[in-house]
Amino acid sequence: MLAIALLQLTLQMQTPNPQPVVLELFTSEGCSSCPPADALMGEWIANNPTQSVRVLTFHVDYWNYLGWKDPFADAMFTKRQRNYVEKLSLNSAFTPQVVVDGVYSVVGSRKGEILNAMQKRQKERRQVDLHVTWDGPQQLRTRTPITSREMTLTYLTLIDESESRVLAGENRGRSLKHYRVVTGIESFPATADQHYPIPPSANESDRVVVLLEDTRTGAILASAEIALP
Repeated sequence: MLAIALLQLTLQMQTPNPQPVVLELFTSEGCSSCPPADALMGEWIANNPTQSVRVLTFHVDYWNYLGWKDPFADAMFTKRQRNYVEKLSLNSAFTPQVVVDGVYSVVGSRKGEILNAMQKRQKERRQVDLHVTWDGPQQLRTRTPITSREMTLTYLTLIDESESRVLAGENRGRSLKHYRVVTGIESFPATADQHYPIPPSANESDRVVVLLEDTRTGAILASAEIALP
């Protein structure tokens, strides 16, 4: 069913080479409600041959006190989620949460609601070009025609897949599989032609994802990615 729904979503796109919808999952190894959402992200990826969806998984750190310190958690990812709480006028942060293109918030395990938000977003967004290429052995070049004081370029390093054995906390004794796990994040005011040195912390990551965002609302206008050597 998910594969059929993704195919229908792709057929609805009217532009050539359409931008994928970005799904940001906020999750934690210390949260017993999160594994189904992580598994769902794996489904989106496996059933996404047309690249109509771009999954990003952020591990937040506020559940670490429950007895298990999530090895992927970072305060910067918690900060990003809390920014969404403010910009989307939510009551509070929660896990698992999926934010669709920086615009819609959905419980991360509710497949139908995520799909509805994706379809709605595809109908209302406009196509924006964003290109990322290598400019030397350790530097990226990002180009986009859409720039202003209210645009931000965010660079994310990530690991394609990882698996953890949880030894304590709410998921004690479980092996948890994660997909497209974000390992680092940096943001800069957008310029039409920008150069980004790859940080040393990216050495163990698999790729870089670049987001063009509306600084005021948090909406994601475009995204691109490139594999790390």
